[in-house]
Amino acid sequence: MTDHICDYCGEAFATSNELGGHVTAVHRRDQIVTDADVILDDIRRVADKLGKPPTAKEMSEHGEYSQRVCQNKFGSWNEALREAGYAPNRKFRLTDQDLVDEIDRLAEQLGRPPSSGEMDRIGKYHRWTYDHRFGGWEEALTEAGFSQPRSYQERLEIPYGPNWPEQRRQALERDDFRCQTPWCEMTQADHQEQVGKDISVHHLIPRKFFVGPDGQFDHEQANRVSNLVTVCSKHHLIWEAVAPQRLDTIVDATQPPERGGPDGVALALRGDEG
Repeated sequence: MTDHICDYCGEAFATSNELGGHVTAVHRRDQIVTDADVILDDIRRVADKLGKPPTAKEMSEHGEYSQRVCQNKFGSWNEALREAGYAPNRKFRLTDQDLVDEIDRLAEQLGRPPSSGEMDRIGKYHRWTYDHRFGGWEEALTEAGFSQPRSYQERLEIPYGPNWPEQRRQALERDDFRCQTPWCEMTQADHQEQVGKDISVHHLIPRKFFVGPDGQFDHEQANRVSNLVTVCSKHHLIWEAVAPQRLDTIVDATQPPERGGPDGVALALRGDEG
């Protein structure tokens, strides 16, 4: 019966002798540490490694001294962080939406989905957090809405260009910040409230067709306002499926949508489309 439990790590042992040997070999360093500066230096080392102040779990995983030692020395993990010069952790658990929102924020900043390395360098969270939560970086991108590997690769490799923010703004204003899918009433405000991010601006002719033989991307042509249209997240993939056509020109807007098509809605095509 394994009822001898290590107070430091929770590992169980069959005898007290085995437990004592384990504590001496594994946790002796923890027991004899008395210099606060040594512990604080270790916290800073882990922070430098991760590119951000560590969580209690990350400290136990990557530090020489566990979170428990830090708590014993300073009274709490947050107090140990303060002593090391960092702001205390205010969130005890990140939600999936927190992590997805950070991907979206960087995608908006960069004009394309971020790489895992960019998340490490300029993001709020470490890529290991995404690996642990979603099973990998590509899976995290899928959760954020970048669901097609080929499309993701194209977006990753082709920048939007320096004129993108201004062209995007003009397209949004022209479309009155409203999804242009027939029968869709989604506005920018609705999208922010329901989806948690800004409404999208879609390229009618995909950006990959504006890459020349020399590999240069013609952002002036790709991002002209006539090639852009405002769409909501729910209908974005439908617009991509009919590219380079405009969905609002091939759908019969006189007939209301029916349940059962993509995203639960079937849009009636005009008589000459099929």
